[in-house]
Amino acid sequence: MTLTPNLDYIDKFVKGTFKFSCKVQDVKFNADKNNFDLTWEEAGETHSEIFDYVVVATGHFSVPNDPKFKGEETFTGKYPRVPSHRVSKREK
Repeated sequence: MTLTPNLDYIDKFVKGTFKFSCKVQDVKFNADKNNFDLTWEEAGETHSEIFDYVVVATGHFSVPNDPKFKGEETFTGKYPRVPSHRVSKREK
């Protein structure tokens, strides 16, 4: 499998559509118009625009999180996790 088709798709359809590495300052949903008023900072400048959709992609699930809890060493149940993560220590 090659990444080239995916990169071609991104170049053609995604660039200019999404904002990356921006600091979101405010998001407000307008129920009457069914859209979002978004204010963000990019390269030291503040911008505001209306959008139909907002995608929040913080990378929160990029690293598995195995929190500790009292009694975990004797717990025999299953631990839910994000399917794309590698096997956690509790599933070994």
